[in-house]
Amino acid sequence: MFGYLAARTEFFDRVVVGSLQRGVTQVVIAAAGYDGRAPRYAKPGVRWFEVDHPATQADKIERLARLGLPAPQITFVAVDFAVDDVATRLAAADHRAETPTLFLCEGVAVYLEMAVLERLLRALRSGAAAGSRLAISLSVAALAGRRQRFQAGVAALGEPVRTVLTAEAAGELLAATGWCAAGDAAPDPHLERSTRAGFLLAQPA
Repeated sequence: MFGYLAARTEFFDRVVVGSLQRGVTQVVIAAAGYDGRAPRYAKPGVRWFEVDHPATQADKIERLARLGLPAPQITFVAVDFAVDDVATRLAAADHRAETPTLFLCEGVAVYLEMAVLERLLRALRSGAAAGSRLAISLSVAALAGRRQRFQAGVAALGEPVRTVLTAEAAGELLAATGWCAAGDAAPDPHLERSTRAGFLLAQPA
């Protein structure tokens, strides 16, 4: 998994850096966990919304405080994807749906039931103004054989793989939830490799 995770990190980092260079001022990280991009890429005028399960988020906030790492640029939005309305929670946290936003969904889709994943993507789309982008990693069937040990390992930890898609089904999922391939993705020399690995960049359809 090392090569896969390194490539995934590179893909999402490139998307974040490119978006900030283009002037994006809102970044929403779905299932942020212990992601460190908000501190690493902090920039004046850029707001970060970390959306995650209340228990995980409370632990992260406590760790940041204990380490003396202030994060005024981050708005923490506590959400259980299986139960809560993500769009409503983001709006209540002062996310501005009329302002272009970069949405990141890294390493979470595979653990969500399809219905929950569709609901999440629709909720993000409802807050995506023109110029917004969605970067998402999906588990694609082409890599399933190489991930058998990974799948067995995470299942043993209580996080079974729930959604694996073909490349065609991944495109259908995005279309059904209001997204399409991003028009600015083609010049990226890493695009073909990233697409095969299930790393996709989308825009509002």
